[in-house]
Amino acid sequence: MSIEEMGDLRHPTKARIAELLESGPAFRSEIIAKAGWPPEEVSYHCSAMQHAGRIRYAGLSGRDAIDPLFELN
Repeated sequence: MSIEEMGDLRHPTKARIAELLESGPAFRSEIIAKAGWPPEEVSYHCSAMQHAGRIRYAGLSGRDAIDPLFELN
């Protein structure tokens, strides 16, 4: 397990996002609905996890997508 992955597990929001993505790709809106957090919080942590290489855009989704699809990297 990398340092970034260990850091993700220590932060409850990032750990929950990783947990939700373990079962497969999910749209940001799905993560928001399942976790019950504000959109800004989910967006921030998804962005941080993506920059750390922990998650990535899935399928044709990308940075400019209104509701990006994420998956574990």
